Amino acid sequence: MVPKVGLEIIVRPNWGVYTNINPDSSDTSGFKKTRQPNINDAIWKERSHKVSQYLARWVYEADIPFHAIENDSFKRFVEAVGLFGLGYQPPSQYQLREPLLKEEVERTKTFLKKKEKEWALTGCSIMTDAWTDRKKRSIMNLCVNCKQGTCFLSSKEDSEASL
Repeated sequence: MVPKVGLEIIVRPNWGVYTNINPDSSDTSGFKKTRQPNINDAIWKERSHKVSQYLARWVYEADIPFHAIENDSFKRFVEAVGLFGLGYQPPSQYQLREPLLKEEVERTKTFLKKKEKEWALTGCSIMTDAWTDRKKRSIMNLCVNCKQGTCFLSSKEDSEASL
Protein backbone atom coordinates (compact mmCIF):
# COMPACT_ATOMS: atom_id res chain seq x y z
CA MET A 1 0.00 0.00 0.00
CA VAL A 2 1.39 3.42 -0.97
CA PRO A 3 0.94 6.24 1.55
CA LYS A 4 -1.49 8.89 0.33
CA VAL A 5 -0.44 12.50 -0.04
CA GLY A 6 -1.63 14.65 2.84
CA LEU A 7 -0.70 16.29 6.11
CA GLU A 8 -0.94 13.20 8.26
CA ILE A 9 1.96 11.04 9.37
CA ILE A 10 1.54 7.52 8.12
CA VAL A 11 3.08 4.62 10.05
CA ARG A 12 3.33 1.21 8.39
CA PRO A 13 5.02 -1.86 9.89
CA ASN A 14 8.58 -2.25 8.51
CA TRP A 15 8.19 0.90 6.42
CA GLY A 16 9.18 3.49 8.98
CA VAL A 17 7.58 6.91 9.31
CA TYR A 18 6.71 9.00 6.26
CA THR A 19 6.23 12.73 6.61
CA ASN A 20 4.97 14.88 3.79
CA ILE A 21 7.14 17.94 3.26
CA ASN A 22 4.88 19.56 0.64
CA PRO A 23 1.21 18.59 1.14
CA ASP A 24 0.09 20.37 -2.05
CA SER A 25 2.41 18.36 -4.26
CA SER A 26 1.51 15.06 -5.87
CA ASP A 27 5.23 14.30 -6.07
CA THR A 28 6.06 11.39 -3.74
CA SER A 29 9.71 12.47 -3.57
CA GLY A 30 8.57 14.84 -0.80
CA PHE A 31 8.28 11.85 1.50
CA LYS A 32 11.16 11.07 3.81
CA LYS A 33 11.52 7.58 5.17
CA THR A 34 12.87 7.33 8.70
CA ARG A 35 13.30 4.28 10.84
CA GLN A 36 14.57 3.42 14.24
CA PRO A 37 18.23 2.41 14.32
CA ASN A 38 18.85 -1.20 15.28
CA ILE A 39 21.81 -3.33 16.34
CA ASN A 40 22.60 -4.24 12.72
CA ASP A 41 23.15 -0.55 11.95
CA ALA A 42 25.71 -0.29 14.76
CA ILE A 43 27.49 -3.46 13.62
CA TRP A 44 27.47 -2.28 9.99
CA LYS A 45 28.89 1.10 10.99
CA GLU A 46 31.66 -0.53 13.04
CA ARG A 47 32.57 -2.98 10.25
CA SER A 48 32.59 -0.17 7.69
CA HIS A 49 34.86 1.90 9.93
CA LYS A 50 37.32 -0.99 10.30
CA VAL A 51 37.49 -1.45 6.52
CA SER A 52 38.06 2.30 6.15
CA GLN A 53 40.91 2.07 8.65
CA TYR A 54 42.59 -0.65 6.57
CA LEU A 55 42.15 1.45 3.43
CA ALA A 56 43.54 4.56 5.17
CA ARG A 57 46.56 2.62 6.47
CA TRP A 58 47.30 1.33 2.98
CA VAL A 59 46.96 4.84 1.50
CA TYR A 60 49.40 6.22 4.11
CA GLU A 61 51.94 3.39 3.83
CA ALA A 62 51.94 3.28 0.02
CA ASP A 63 52.01 7.09 -0.25
CA ILE A 64 48.85 7.14 -2.38
CA PRO A 65 47.54 10.70 -2.96
CA PHE A 66 44.33 11.32 -1.01
CA HIS A 67 42.42 12.36 -4.13
CA ALA A 68 42.99 8.90 -5.66
CA ILE A 69 39.94 7.54 -3.83
CA GLU A 70 37.77 9.99 -5.81
CA ASN A 71 38.91 8.33 -9.05
CA ASP A 72 36.07 6.51 -10.84
CA SER A 73 38.28 3.50 -11.55
CA PHE A 74 39.00 3.14 -7.82
CA LYS A 75 35.28 3.25 -7.06
CA ARG A 76 34.63 0.59 -9.72
CA PHE A 77 37.42 -1.53 -8.21
CA VAL A 78 35.88 -1.32 -4.72
CA GLU A 79 32.47 -2.24 -6.13
CA ALA A 80 33.97 -5.18 -8.06
CA VAL A 81 35.68 -6.51 -4.92
CA GLY A 82 32.38 -6.24 -3.05
CA LEU A 83 30.55 -8.12 -5.79
CA PHE A 84 33.28 -10.76 -5.93
CA GLY A 85 32.82 -11.48 -2.23
CA LEU A 86 35.12 -13.33 0.11
CA GLY A 87 38.35 -14.83 -1.14
CA TYR A 88 39.53 -12.20 -3.63
CA GLN A 89 43.31 -12.28 -3.91
CA PRO A 90 44.96 -9.18 -5.39
CA PRO A 91 47.28 -9.67 -8.35
CA SER A 92 50.99 -10.17 -7.80
CA GLN A 93 53.56 -7.52 -8.70
CA TYR A 94 54.39 -9.55 -11.79
CA GLN A 95 50.73 -9.70 -12.87
CA LEU A 96 50.42 -5.92 -12.46
CA ARG A 97 53.72 -5.22 -14.18
CA GLU A 98 53.31 -7.60 -17.14
CA PRO A 99 50.03 -9.15 -18.35
CA LEU A 100 47.58 -6.72 -16.71
CA LEU A 101 49.61 -3.70 -17.84
CA LYS A 102 49.77 -5.05 -21.41
CA GLU A 103 45.99 -5.62 -21.38
CA GLU A 104 45.41 -2.05 -20.21
CA VAL A 105 47.77 -0.63 -22.85
CA GLU A 106 45.85 -2.53 -25.55
CA ARG A 107 42.51 -1.35 -24.14
CA THR A 108 43.78 2.24 -24.18
CA LYS A 109 45.09 1.92 -27.76
CA THR A 110 41.71 0.57 -28.89
CA PHE A 111 39.96 3.44 -27.11
CA LEU A 112 42.26 6.00 -28.79
CA LYS A 113 41.73 4.48 -32.25
CA LYS A 114 37.97 4.98 -31.83
CA LYS A 115 38.60 8.55 -30.69
CA GLU A 116 40.86 9.24 -33.69
CA LYS A 117 38.03 8.23 -36.04
CA GLU A 118 35.71 10.65 -34.22
CA TRP A 119 38.34 13.41 -34.49
CA ALA A 120 38.53 12.89 -38.26
CA LEU A 121 34.75 13.30 -38.52
CA THR A 122 34.05 16.06 -35.99
CA GLY A 123 37.40 17.85 -35.73
CA CYS A 124 39.64 18.45 -32.75
CA SER A 125 42.19 20.82 -31.22
CA ILE A 126 45.71 19.84 -30.21
CA MET A 127 46.76 21.39 -26.92
CA THR A 128 50.06 21.55 -25.07
CA ASP A 129 50.71 22.22 -21.43
CA ALA A 130 54.27 22.91 -20.29
CA TRP A 131 55.38 23.04 -16.68
CA THR A 132 58.41 22.46 -14.46
CA ASP A 133 58.44 19.82 -11.74
CA ARG A 134 60.13 20.04 -8.33
CA LYS A 135 63.38 18.70 -9.78
CA LYS A 136 63.45 21.60 -12.28
CA ARG A 137 62.64 19.36 -15.25
CA SER A 138 60.58 20.94 -18.02
CA ILE A 139 57.68 18.71 -18.98
CA MET A 140 55.26 19.16 -21.87
CA ASN A 141 51.93 17.34 -22.08
CA LEU A 142 50.18 16.81 -25.40
CA CYS A 143 46.38 16.58 -25.31
CA VAL A 144 43.58 16.50 -27.88
CA ASN A 145 40.30 18.27 -27.25
CA CYS A 146 37.05 17.55 -29.06
CA LYS A 147 33.37 17.88 -28.24
CA GLN A 148 33.45 14.57 -26.31
CA GLY A 149 36.16 15.92 -23.99
CA THR A 150 39.92 16.17 -23.60
CA CYS A 151 42.23 13.18 -24.03
CA PHE A 152 45.86 12.96 -22.86
CA LEU A 153 48.17 11.65 -25.58
CA SER A 154 51.75 11.91 -24.35
CA SER A 155 54.25 13.67 -22.16
CA LYS A 156 57.78 14.76 -23.05
CA GLU A 157 60.59 15.89 -20.79
CA ASP A 158 62.45 18.83 -22.30
CA SER A 159 65.39 19.67 -20.09
CA GLU A 160 69.17 19.76 -20.43
CA ALA A 161 69.45 16.42 -18.62
CA SER A 162 67.31 14.70 -21.26
CA LEU A 163 69.05 16.24 -24.30
